[in-house]
Amino acid sequence: MKALVLLVLLASQLTLAQTNRQPLPVGAVSTEKLTVTVHPGVELLAIVQYLAGKQGPRPSPYLNAVRQQFMPYRNHPAVLFLFNADVRLGFDLPELGWCYDTPMNPSTFTIPDSTYWLKSFSKQQLTDYLTLCADFARKSKFSDFYRQHQPDYDRWGRTYRRQVDSMQLVQRLESFYRQPTTSRWYICLDPMNAYGAHAIMTKTLAPAYSQYIVYQQGYWNRDASPTKDLTFDTDIYDLVWHEGSHIYINNLLSQYRPQIDSLKHLMPRQEVDVLTRQNITDWPHFVDESVVRAISVALTREHLNTEMAKKRLVSEEKNGFVYTDGLASLLLTDYLHTQQYPTFAAYFPVLLRKWASLKPAGR
Repeated sequence: MKALVLLVLLASQLTLAQTNRQPLPVGAVSTEKLTVTVHPGVELLAIVQYLAGKQGPRPSPYLNAVRQQFMPYRNHPAVLFLFNADVRLGFDLPELGWCYDTPMNPSTFTIPDSTYWLKSFSKQQLTDYLTLCADFARKSKFSDFYRQHQPDYDRWGRTYRRQVDSMQLVQRLESFYRQPTTSRWYICLDPMNAYGAHAIMTKTLAPAYSQYIVYQQGYWNRDASPTKDLTFDTDIYDLVWHEGSHIYINNLLSQYRPQIDSLKHLMPRQEVDVLTRQNITDWPHFVDESVVRAISVALTREHLNTEMAKKRLVSEEKNGFVYTDGLASLLLTDYLHTQQYPTFAAYFPVLLRKWASLKPAGR
């Protein structure tokens, strides 16, 4: 689930100050290690997608405000473009908002030559869509709406950030990889998304912002109502460690693809139905998810407590990730508790080699 929990970094146009208020000039880099707020480009596209009926957030005062401001523009060409698109869309399409050079007042943008979305749209279609969304922003006065709700974004961001800082989640994740980084983390809160989360690969989607580690986080409070403020409560440990790891291992998965492919006979065929329901239908995707889930379990065992780790492990195995326990155990004994390997990148091919001898849980 290139979707789940962890910190993610924003584009160089957003303020990376703790209060996260005004966008930075294009190309500016903040000294803040962690930012938690609502990214204007992502929020713009999320609102257009909501008007197109492609996803439905739960009731909230914020949704009421969105409807009041933007429903008069539900027949705008940007909305109709998405409404008429014969494409299955999830909560992650708004990540294209990172392509804008100035997301608070979007106009120019760059469509990457390589992005997941080119499987669903042509490059010209994506260009047309972002152009229409920029026009939607101007006509609907999106920037005024964003500034009006800045206090909401700040409030949600401060609460989330306090949890992350108090648990030293970013520091512990970076310590695990043993690879100093100058990256900035940005958690992109998504108040129009009531059911999902995922890592955003800025290196391919928006290379100008590749110094940012970005994670898009929806809200999951099931008791949401038109009069109750949103809360971004979640398993924050797993979000940071799981989604952050997706970003850390992304290049390793490409580098060692032949070795990964040589193990495809290990794909758990008995779990195919439960994995398919999570959109995991091939071995490389299964490897990606299995590794990050094992890392999260290993870090939970190391820094939290065995009871929490057991609960997470039960959940992972129920979801079809039957190698999680074996991989997490290898991570602890071979890597975390030794200094034999200077970095996780150095250990990764060893982990793949030893994976071949692991038995799936329950077998």
